[in-house]
Amino acid sequence: MRGRAAILALTLTALGCAQNAYFELQVQLPAAPAGQTWYAQVQVRDSTNPLSIPWMGPGDVPSIPLEASPRWDCISIEGTRPDVTLHVRVRFCRSPDCLDLEDGDPPQRLYSFETPFYIGSRTYYRVQVPRIPVCTTDADCASGACIEERCGCATSADCGPTERCEPGAGCVTVVTRCQIEGCIEGPVSASYCSGETEQHFCERNPSITRDETFMCSR
Repeated sequence: MRGRAAILALTLTALGCAQNAYFELQVQLPAAPAGQTWYAQVQVRDSTNPLSIPWMGPGDVPSIPLEASPRWDCISIEGTRPDVTLHVRVRFCRSPDCLDLEDGDPPQRLYSFETPFYIGSRTYYRVQVPRIPVCTTDADCASGACIEERCGCATSADCGPTERCEPGAGCVTVVTRCQIEGCIEGPVSASYCSGETEQHFCERNPSITRDETFMCSR
């Protein structure tokens, strides 16, 4: 199944630099609960935007309705600075614009991607959101603890081993640069950094492109 593909250009242009990079983010969204209407929106900002406060403003891709079965959403993010870390919020709302009264505190999943951009290259990552993070007990949460009917956290102990607790936001999945796919031929690798030099493969092999098995359209 292919999801939509959208281009989000981050306003991170370095003066005098005409080169760019693309980070293809594929998100598998959960099915809508039976008889309920939900929308999902993927928001992307650089790490100067804290995850503990809502993000508003132009440039966000439109939300999409959840369906009876899981579906893919794909975002193609353009950047021009290789030192940027990205914050990503996948929020779930009852209205398309996330502005209804019910959407004042939308459930969300949070991600931090360490330096996903390599100038002249295209990189990739895939996440899966198994369910809308609403809850009545901790067991309802794929990650975190149930706090006021939302999956969140009070301390890092509430989160998984690859997550951190962001006060006021929830558990944040941390994706290191060596987990971000790109610039290697052959099967998917456990690490996309050299075991000898710790360089990312996109620093060593910027001209190698991925095959067409990734779910995002080009």
